[in-house]
Amino acid sequence: MISLRLISVAVALSALTSTTNGQDLTKLIGSLSSSCQGAAAGLMTSDFATCANIMDFIPVIGATGSIVTPFSNWVTTTCPLAPCSDATASAALTSINQGCASDIAKGVPTAVSLSSIVANYGALRTMVCAQYVSNSTFCATTLFSAIEKATTKPVTVTNLETFITEGFSSLVPLLAAVPNSQYCNACGKELYIDASKIKTVAKTSSAASASSNDALTSSICGASFVDGQHPTSVRQATASNTTTSSTLGGTSAVADASKSSGSQFKPSLMFFFSLPLLALFNFSA
Repeated sequence: MISLRLISVAVALSALTSTTNGQDLTKLIGSLSSSCQGAAAGLMTSDFATCANIMDFIPVIGATGSIVTPFSNWVTTTCPLAPCSDATASAALTSINQGCASDIAKGVPTAVSLSSIVANYGALRTMVCAQYVSNSTFCATTLFSAIEKATTKPVTVTNLETFITEGFSSLVPLLAAVPNSQYCNACGKELYIDASKIKTVAKTSSAASASSNDALTSSICGASFVDGQHPTSVRQATASNTTTSSTLGGTSAVADASKSSGSQFKPSLMFFFSLPLLALFNFSA
């Protein structure tokens, strides 16, 4: 009997395959060792997959243009959930690091990315679940919406990954068209602080140093923006204060931008979620 899980995997694989510009994900997962593939499959069926709400992130990585609406939907369904416990996150990381040890040592990008995102689960969750106390709107979603409204271009998976791995300063080219009042504020500061806590498993040539990030951001938003003090007007969303609505400014601009044919996918973030699905499918066949 075909399980609902396998049906979900098949649907997800279909969506992912249609968004990779012809790349063969099955061949790409083949670059990982069998033990790493097994670890990825195990992650998909673990407690971590549930508390991190991995399945609901599929529409985000499957978006062919703008990620704002699916990202907003994922945030509003994920943040009310109890965070993964330290034990659950640690167990997931141990499993990945053990199963993918040789791959990580060799610098295989997909394995390094998988380990990096699991290792930074806490910081990433804090960042995406930050919201204003006054109206419960989410900081990241609001920022992405402001960028799309000002630039009339989509915020894509590539932009999201760069923001996660390189920090707030990676958005500077996009923010050039946005009034600084839209990001030099309490929410922007919280996102900057949270992003600065993310650590990479392997050094990348494109990642800027903390000091250069601070200098660049300070020149735009002022010294107090980079003082590390969390703003009191921003909180972490919980089940009791999460709203299912969001202020997605510039709806028409977002819709038009999502039709752009120029959006590309950087492998690593997409692989974090596609690899467990592919591995689970292969191991269950």
